[in-house]
Amino acid sequence: MMSKRMSKGKKKLASMALCVSMLMSVFSVTAAFPQSAFAATLDWSTILAHSDSWFSGTDGLALADQIVANQNSDGGWKKDYATTSGDWALSTIDNKTTTSEITVLAKTYKQTGTAKYLTSLQKGIDRLISGQYSNGGWPQIFGSPSDSYHTHITYNDDAIVHVLTLLTSVANKSGDYTFIDSTRAANASTAVTKGIQCIINTQITNSDGTKTAWGQQHDKTTLLPATGRAYELPSVASSESAGIVSYLKTISSPSNDVKNAINNAIGFFTKVKITGTKVTKVYDSSGTLTDVVVSSDSSASPIWTRFYELNTNKPVFFDRDGSTHYAMSELSQERRIGYAWYGTWPSSLVTAGYVTPAVPTGLAAAAGNAKVTLSWTATPGASSYTVKRGTAVGSYTTVASGLTTTSYADTGLTNGTKYYYVVTAANAAGTSGNSSEVNATPTASSTTLFSDNFEDGNTTGWTSTRGTWALTTSAISGTYSLNQTDTVNEGRISAGTSTWGNYSVSADINVSNYNSARVMLCGRFTDANNYYAVSLYNGVTLEIRKKVSGTSTTLVSKSLTVATGTNHNVKLEMSGSTLNAYVDGTLQLTTTDSTFTTGVIGLITQGSAAKFDNFVVTSNGA
Repeated sequence: MMSKRMSKGKKKLASMALCVSMLMSVFSVTAAFPQSAFAATLDWSTILAHSDSWFSGTDGLALADQIVANQNSDGGWKKDYATTSGDWALSTIDNKTTTSEITVLAKTYKQTGTAKYLTSLQKGIDRLISGQYSNGGWPQIFGSPSDSYHTHITYNDDAIVHVLTLLTSVANKSGDYTFIDSTRAANASTAVTKGIQCIINTQITNSDGTKTAWGQQHDKTTLLPATGRAYELPSVASSESAGIVSYLKTISSPSNDVKNAINNAIGFFTKVKITGTKVTKVYDSSGTLTDVVVSSDSSASPIWTRFYELNTNKPVFFDRDGSTHYAMSELSQERRIGYAWYGTWPSSLVTAGYVTPAVPTGLAAAAGNAKVTLSWTATPGASSYTVKRGTAVGSYTTVASGLTTTSYADTGLTNGTKYYYVVTAANAAGTSGNSSEVNATPTASSTTLFSDNFEDGNTTGWTSTRGTWALTTSAISGTYSLNQTDTVNEGRISAGTSTWGNYSVSADINVSNYNSARVMLCGRFTDANNYYAVSLYNGVTLEIRKKVSGTSTTLVSKSLTVATGTNHNVKLEMSGSTLNAYVDGTLQLTTTDSTFTTGVIGLITQGSAAKFDNFVVTSNGA
């Protein structure tokens, strides 16, 4: 009996030991995935922190098998494996989903060589590539039938950055993806190129023409910042933008567009950083977070708000009811403690500073008497410029360096000699390549063909055909200026000789009301339906236009603020087929067109009101 009791006791102990062993095994697996094993969203940061060998162990294989089992039919994964209906039952890139599953499977396949893991990760990669919009963006959820924020191009929580980072490795067959077939690598490379272009195209431009950074999500059609959740309204998002810039900085041999995107964003981060402010979390006696408060602290390190208002760059906060606030303290307590409103996301990027600037663009040259005047577009992140000159194509010597403006007058030249120019941009990170080459040939001094400052008190020599034209004593300078006040009809007036060909016309202009239209200084003017013009469009755009047989065409344009109520000297220069536009003595636009060869000067106001003065017409060479 004793023997039997001992036997039964041993069996009982063995059974208990087995149970304990099984429990320990289960605990070992679930400990790696604290979110209720595989049913809820997995803690990918913890999982991917494991060594490569872990993925071929018991826990790693169990995870890989669950990933394969929970793969959606389209090749992606849902954020919560337990979800069975609605948008969140579809494949998504939110919260590192799909990209993380592919990463785990790649690590597991490299360790084991098991075919099912390869098949599953290939389907996942294909889902990412096929789910890309034609404009290069990705939605938060693939195939969402709703017209919700899930369909927006989604930078929120670095979703697209995670996709691009993975596909970059696939395209390069690097890291965990050395085994990828060449076809998928090529497809991934194409997707990455499109994705980078989408980033460039969605960088936010303020109303004043300056580029900032990116929103959390952008409309898939207009590419403009769009609304996500009620407390994520269109704005510039510093956290997500920092992630985008960090990815762009990993690109080897970045294009000029990429360099400009990086430097524009770093300039924005630098401009909007907040100093002398600290953010403190407040807890009650039980350790529960009850509030987050902002206070002054001169020793605090720079911080940033999560969101900045479009166009104003002001810190902005959104409550769950969709209301907008300019102080975090105005938010409901639930939102104050339930969202990361302040952080240091761009800190390391600002500390590192600008990358080497892109090649300068927009270089233009205007010849004068023994001089050439150069101008170019400001390069993001550049601290100085160098001008190089030569007398043969492609061969230059430096004539000016350390320039901090975007124009330069090269004087003491020989009239009749053609000179070739390029410009480079520089900052602490390095020097750009040469800009595109331009050339110009200085010529002898010009002759004044016509001038009028209206100080004689009349408009003799001018012919108006429409509008309300009269002299006013509210003058730009002196006693009188020519004034056009009709804001309903197009105003037209002209002067000069129809045989004028190669000449420049300049005038002082003060616009009192653009009326959302144009004020134009015309040259080689034949009639109201045939002319060239430098156009001030609604105060924010400068254009060179032509009108041929009644049809208008913008030949070239750029953003340029010419505000109402301010005086500006505008000049149109015509030499052969070359047309140049100047504002306040700076060359702003250049183009070529051979439609018109001769004609008088003129003014046209398209329902706009403006004053004009100090007209000067000179033959070429001024």
